[in-house]
Amino acid sequence: MPTLCLLRLSSMDRLPVIRETGHVFTETLLKDLSMSKYKCSVCGYVYNSEEGDLDSGIAAGTLFENLPDDWKCPICGAPKGAFEKME
Repeated sequence: MPTLCLLRLSSMDRLPVIRETGHVFTETLLKDLSMSKYKCSVCGYVYNSEEGDLDSGIAAGTLFENLPDDWKCPICGAPKGAFEKME
């Protein structure tokens, strides 16, 4: 059974660390996931997981990987597959 712990990183930041069968997801990995941005290769729109896509019913905090397969760019209508992860 997974265990969810909170680490106090500073007075304002807390990130979960999940331990399951010996695997530890570090705060760096969790930050990378939570702050992931993907850019539409057609129009340049940037999907920011921290903001979501409220006009399309996508809540803030929704990871790009968790968007519905039929989600489209809100600017040009390009499919999810037309997005590239930003470094």
